This record gives sequence, C-alpha cells and structure tokens, in this order.
Amino acid sequence: MKNKISGFTLIEILVALFIFGIIGIVSGQLLTQTLSSHKALSLKGDRLQELHRGLQILQRDILQFVDRPIRDGYGETREAFLIGLDGTLELTRSGWRNPLGYARSEVQRVAYTWQDNKLIRGYWNELDRATISEPNYQTLLEGIERAEFYAVDARGNEHMTWASGNKNPNDPLDRIVALVVRIEIEPEYFVERIWELPFAI
Repeated sequence: MKNKISGFTLIEILVALFIFGIIGIVSGQLLTQTLSSHKALSLKGDRLQELHRGLQILQRDILQFVDRPIRDGYGETREAFLIGLDGTLELTRSGWRNPLGYARSEVQRVAYTWQDNKLIRGYWNELDRATISEPNYQTLLEGIERAEFYAVDARGNEHMTWASGNKNPNDPLDRIVALVVRIEIEPEYFVERIWELPFAI
C-alpha cells in the first residue's frame, strides 16, 4: 500500500501568500510612518536649537549694553540704544572679545533687523566711524514670519520706536528699563522674551 503524501493545496498557498502580502504592506506603512515621525521630530529639534542659539546671542548683547553713543559715518551722534521707525534695534555693547589683541575697542555697535523672513544681526568693526561703512551681517534665524522689538519704560508701557532724546528729563519714570522681543516662526511657533537692561536709560 502506497504512503499518502500530504501537502498544501493551491488555494492554501494563495491564501498564505495573500496574508504575508498584507503583513508586508502594513509593516512597510508602519516603518514609513515611524521614519517620517522621526524626521519631523529631528527637524523640530534642530529648529528649537537654532532658535535657542539666536536668542542667546541677542540676550548676550542686551545684558552687555553700555550707555555709549557713537558717531556714524556722517559725523552725526547716534544714541546708545534706539529702535528706529523701520523696527531696527541698534545698541552699543561691551565684552567684544579680542583674543588676538587687535588695536580696537572692546565696545561694539550692533543692530538687529527683520528682513526677507530672516532675523539678521549686524555689527561694525569701528565704534565711531570716520567714513560711511556697512556692517558685517550674520543671519541668526530663517523662516521668520515676524520679529518685533519693543522698549519698555518704567511704567510698563511698550514703545515700538525709541530714542533717548524723546524722553522727558523731568520724569524719572520716562526711562527704558527692558526690551521685549516677539518672534513668530512659521508655521506654528510664537516666542516672546523680555530682558531687563543693566540700567535704566
């Protein structure tokens, strides 16, 4: 009597292949979603680190502010701290490191402006400029929907523009004591920081 050989029928093989195919498709989709989520988190982490670095540079300049007006290339005096009509923040800061010992001041003039969806920091090599000169520029943040600077007086009022010459010398509260920075980053971040100046101006 011959031994009966058992095996899979064609239908069973097709069903098994179908099941394995479904498992493969689901596994592939899960892997794709996992990789996409990891990439999104990585990009968000990089974005937050970039924001943190940019705000650290701005904070350092604010906390090292000194009341030192400068002379521009036209021979005009520019105040130590001002916010212009175009929203540009400009100030004088100390602590400009000089490890190579160049013949220059350790006090530096810097400016911050929002342009072409970028937060840009400018700085001059000379404090008092004998000629008209352009600052050196560095981009701190990109993809910025809006960046605004507000001077805060001792009453807590915010000013979109400020120059010390506008203050009332007989009013002790008409002084700037802090700076507010508001930054809107596409598409979902909004950041607000307030820093006290080292002294009222």
